[in-house]
Amino acid sequence: MESQEDDVNSLIAVLKHEKDSHVRAKAVEALGKIGDARVVEPLMQALKDEHWDVRRKAAWALGNIGDVRGVEPLIHALRDEYADVREDAAWALGNIGDARSVEPLIHALRDEYADVRRQAARSLAAL
Repeated sequence: MESQEDDVNSLIAVLKHEKDSHVRAKAVEALGKIGDARVVEPLMQALKDEHWDVRRKAAWALGNIGDVRGVEPLIHALRDEYADVREDAAWALGNIGDARSVEPLIHALRDEYADVRRQAARSLAAL
């Protein structure tokens, strides 16, 4: 167990200090697969990353973990400038299954991108 804790701490450090967005995105993806509740806060911070791919993977990771602490930041991510981020945020909200997501997902049904609308509809159906 200590080894996993070291891995989590190392990945969080990469997320906070790495300059390369590709490396940060891989760290976020790994944190999401580990699924430890300790990573929720760093992943919520990653939703504010300057690079869209890091934000997209952070949305997926939060949805994969399913912790309700991620709901409000994911709702905010539904307004991201990049459609891929909005799509993964919609998926994550459906996967978490919190009622606070209903209205924002209904709004996302009017997104300009079909993939975002489709995922919002799927997530609403899951709720």
